[in-house]
Order: sequence, then C-alpha cells, then structure tokens
Amino acid sequence: MKTIYQLFLFINILISQTCYSQLDNIHYLQPLVFGDYASSVNQEFIYLSTPTNAPITVEVTYPDEISSPRLLVVNLSLATKSYVSDGLITLSNEQPVRISFVNTSNSILKPGLSAVSLPTNRAGTIIKSNEGGLVFKSTESFYVNYRARHTGHAGTVLTKGKVALGKTFLWGGTPNEFSNTTSNIGTMLSFTATEDNTEVVVDNYEEGLEFLNGNGLAPIIHPTISVNLNKGESYILYAKMKKGAITVQNNGWLGARIQSSKQISVTVGGLLQQGGKADNRDIGLDQIIPIQYVGTEYIIMEGNGSINNERVIVIATEEDTKITVNESTIENKLTKIGDYLIVPGSNFMNKNMYISSDKPVYVFHKVFGSSGFQTNNFMLIPPTSCNGQNSVDLIPDAKTIGDTSYPNTILSVLARKGDSFKPIIELNNEKLSESEGPTNVPGNSDWVSYRYAIGSKGLGNIKISALGTIQAQILGASGDAGFGGYYSGFGIVPELKVIIKNKRNDLACTGDTGISVLQSELNQFSGTYQWYKNGKLIPGATTITYDIPYKDTESADYFMTVTLNDGCIYFSEIITTYACPCFKPFNPEATDTNSVVGISTTETRTTPLWPNDIPNAFLVLESKNKGLVISRNKNPEKNILLPVRGMIVYDSDDKCIKLYNGTKWSCIKQKCYDYE
Repeated sequence: MKTIYQLFLFINILISQTCYSQLDNIHYLQPLVFGDYASSVNQEFIYLSTPTNAPITVEVTYPDEISSPRLLVVNLSLATKSYVSDGLITLSNEQPVRISFVNTSNSILKPGLSAVSLPTNRAGTIIKSNEGGLVFKSTESFYVNYRARHTGHAGTVLTKGKVALGKTFLWGGTPNEFSNTTSNIGTMLSFTATEDNTEVVVDNYEEGLEFLNGNGLAPIIHPTISVNLNKGESYILYAKMKKGAITVQNNGWLGARIQSSKQISVTVGGLLQQGGKADNRDIGLDQIIPIQYVGTEYIIMEGNGSINNERVIVIATEEDTKITVNESTIENKLTKIGDYLIVPGSNFMNKNMYISSDKPVYVFHKVFGSSGFQTNNFMLIPPTSCNGQNSVDLIPDAKTIGDTSYPNTILSVLARKGDSFKPIIELNNEKLSESEGPTNVPGNSDWVSYRYAIGSKGLGNIKISALGTIQAQILGASGDAGFGGYYSGFGIVPELKVIIKNKRNDLACTGDTGISVLQSELNQFSGTYQWYKNGKLIPGATTITYDIPYKDTESADYFMTVTLNDGCIYFSEIITTYACPCFKPFNPEATDTNSVVGISTTETRTTPLWPNDIPNAFLVLESKNKGLVISRNKNPEKNILLPVRGMIVYDSDDKCIKLYNGTKWSCIKQKCYDYE
C-alpha cells in the first residue's frame, strides 16, 4: 500500500511568511490508446524540426526499424506536401515539417487506426514491432513532437531521445480527484522494448487495480504484471476510472514501478485525464525518463489558468525521502518508494514554485492552459541543473495543431539570473518582448522565469537562445482545450574525461618514477579551469593541462573543474597518481649475451639450455622453494669497519637492504636510476 501525502493550504500560509534529451538524433515514440476516439481525438500530427541549417534526412520506421508507415509530409515553410512510403523525410532549420498518416489511397487515417494511436482493445496485448509505435533516426539532431486534438481536447508528447531509455521507471502523472459520470477518463502506461527477450515487470500499484484486457476477457487484476517482449514490441496498460465513485481506479496506478531486464522507453498519460472538476477532462501525455536521470531540485513555472486547479506531484524513488517547498523549513517525508506528495497550486509564488528533496524524485505538473476546467494537461518537469541546452531551435507552428490555432498559448522560459543571461525569443526571426518577467524563484536565487504571450502574435516558428542554460515550456490553449510540454531540459551530466600523458603501465606516475601530464578532454566546454589535489585547490593550475611536479612523489587524487560563463561548474573524473615501478624503454641496438654460471636447487634443469638461455646475467639462481639471503647486520655503519663500494647487506634494525656507495650506507629505495 502506497502512502499519499497531501500538502494543504496552511503550509502555504507558513511559506508566505517565507547531453539535451529532446534534441537528439534518435527518438522513440510509443503506441497510444484512447478510451474513446469519437469524442476524444480526431486529428493527430507529428512535427519534426532541427537546428541544422543544411537539409537533413530523418528515417521514420516502426520499432522493428525495417518497415515504415505511409506518410503525408507537409513542408511548413513552403506549404507543399508529398507522400512518403520509404520513411525518408527531408527537413532543415528553415523548413520544418508536419507528418500525418495515410493509407495506400493517400486518405488520412483517423486516430485509432494509425501507427501511433491504436484501437482501445490493443491494451493488455503485445503489440508487434511492425504494428505500433515509431522510431526516428538521423545523422543530425532534431526534435519530435506528437500533437493530437479534438474540438474540445488537445494534447502533446515531446520525445526525449536516448535519455528516455532505461530499466527502472515510476509511473507518474496527475491524480484524478473527483468521482465522475463519464466513461472516457483513464490512465495509460505504454512501453517499448529495444532488444529481444526483454522481461518487463510492473508492480507497486494498489491492490485490486484493474487494467483493460484487449483479449475481451475479464480485466487484468494481478499484484504483479510480467511481460516478455522482443525488440520493437510494446505493451499498454490502461486503468479506466469507474463512474460515480472514487475507487482504486482513480489513482491506484500512481507511483507504480516499471522494471526491465533491458532498455525500454515509456510514455504515460490520461486519455482522457480529469480536469478541474468531475467531468471536465482533456488529453494529458508525456514521455518519462528512467530514475537515474531524475533529480533533487525542481523549478515549476505556473500555467495559464487558475492556481486553485493546478497540482504538483512529487514521487519518491527511494525510501524516507524529505521534500521541501519554496523557502519553507517544513519537511514532508515520503516513507516508501512510489509514495507521492500532492502540492496545491496555491504554493506558486511569483508564478514559480521551488521543490527540493534530499533524494531523487520525479516531479509532474498538472497545468491548465486557460481558466477553463477542461484545459488541463500534465508535464514531466526536468530537474534544475546546468546540464541543459542554451537554445531551442526551433518550435514549429508553436501555437497550432494542424490548422487549428490556440490563442491563449504561452511560452515560459526558465533562465539563469542576470541581464546577460536573459533569453532572446524570436517569432519568424523577429524578436519578442516578454509579457512578464524576470520573476524570482522562491527559495532559489540563481534562476528567474519569463513569459511570452505568443498566442496573441502571428503564426510561425519560435526560436530561443541564451548565454546560460534554459528550460523552455510551451503551453497552448483555447477556451476548451490545452496542450503543452518542455522543449529543453533533462540534460545528462556530461562526463569530463582526463587524458594521462607519459603514463607507465596505464598509470599516472609521480616524481622521478616518470612525470605524467594530466589534460582535460574538453569538447563542448569553455570557461575557466582549476586543478585540485586531494580536494585542495592547486595555486596557478588554471590551464587545460597540469604537469605533476618532479618533486611530487606521493600518491594523490587529482581532478579539474570547469566554470562556465553562467556560473555552472562541471567536475572531471578523479585521477589517482602512483609511484610507478621503474621503466626504461628497450634499446634495439643492445645485444644479448648468454649467462654461464648458475646455481639451482632443482634436481633437473628447467630447460635444456639453462642457464645459457637466461640473457645478460653473471650468476643465475633458481629454486622452487628457496630464496636468496644476503648478510644481515644490525648496524653496518658501525660494525663493518672497511666497507667496499657496492657492498650490500640487510640491516635488520632499519629493515631494509642497504648499499654502500663509497661514502655512506643507504637503504635501497625504488627509483628510476639511469644506468648507462
């Protein structure tokens, strides 16, 4: 049994007294099912765009990555159309495209019959790799945006590239809080395998939760659901709400766990999902990310409706997770994995909300496009970090789905604080001014948000750029429908590698055993550099390379930081140095001589030519169970009155082998002597 935590208004009263996933060269779009196609969705499109100026080719296939659906491709800039049967689509930055699905007669397929939206009775069945879902591939990076609509409904999915692939996910979304009298409210989980023999287990949902069974039999009711999929196959679970009562069907799925033996991609949503009142509803969809990419800090930007309707949902990925909101010192504890906290929209301050946790969490936002209770949507919120894009280039036909325009569309952008980091927004290459902002974030002084009322502007494409990291959220709406999603965020912490030069046996060496040079392997980074030794700053070590000093003979840990222009700091991997063994390169001009004298304790020669086959020795010793014992002396400096240069003994007091160099006795230590 998961525990639900509700953050009530009185906490807000206390508060008031206080890498780039969406841009990638491969994308996965899972098949979807709607509870009622006739009244839920009658148009669907896929928008492709890229920051690349030169034309690129995107290959669109079913998840088998062999066959392709027949497509109608509309060039949004030239207003031309073409029919594609091989899945190859050409686009560029100035010429984004819109895709529809067609049959062999070039008639547009209705939702429910396409490559993405499938008949409702496919829920609870294995969907073959050439039946549903899509894979998009190119040599260059691009965006994929699925948009669907009906007269009174709208929704969208922003795919997240390779970051969407993983093995452990939690089923997120927004709660259905009211009893209803309609039959088309429900919640969906869809996942697709990327390899053969992928075992997927779904558990940690409420007891008695029922899922549609596409085989026409009784509902699927099991404490654990296990499915084996081959590459490109998908499976959909659909939990339909019951009429007239609040039951486990409302929210029993929220926080469920999805685990797989190999990488899968996952999309969740309500088709339809409940809005601000019992029977108000709209499409809500998003592709989620695996738990290794969620974070501990989130900034949520308010929607375009009433904050009394909005909700922020925080789901724990680990036990005993502590959550704080804005500047509050009050901690909300989530005891078990999958437990969730519902934060009311009344906690928005300056149109922003700050969520922090001591362990990684998922955060979802139930957002409204207008004051209408039926304009709800939801978004997976990206964690706040430096690992995002500093541009979105571009959002095609930003406020439209097909030929339908949504006049209440708002673009919200989260940016680093400071005039130099203020984002630049362009509509059809003309700069736009913000309608609101910069507005501060309660509890986090590093970020501010801006809002742009693009719904009141002309039709066209949106470009966003900034000096620092941004998160860009598009929220489209009319009086009866809302849609939205994030075009940036979900960046992965980049791996900053260090190259070791002059290494010995794959090790970084210190001092006279062979001085190594450490060099950061920088690709997309520029800024100021600083090297550290054992966690302490090395004065003056502010270049891309660091030469380990000759006298630095002790083993140590080194790393480097890169501080970007917006204040974000990246850390390199840690390199440990060693006092490496002496090594001298082979002299190709040297000639071997055979050893002549040998002493052995073995009964027979180990080789027929022993000791002659041991090169360059004056005396060869050999034994399987004996060792060489040299003279022992407690104090050779005093006891050996007439030492000879080159004499060696074992000093039993100092516990070392000592060598007399003609002047003094010294312990023999590991060192690269230059024998000439």
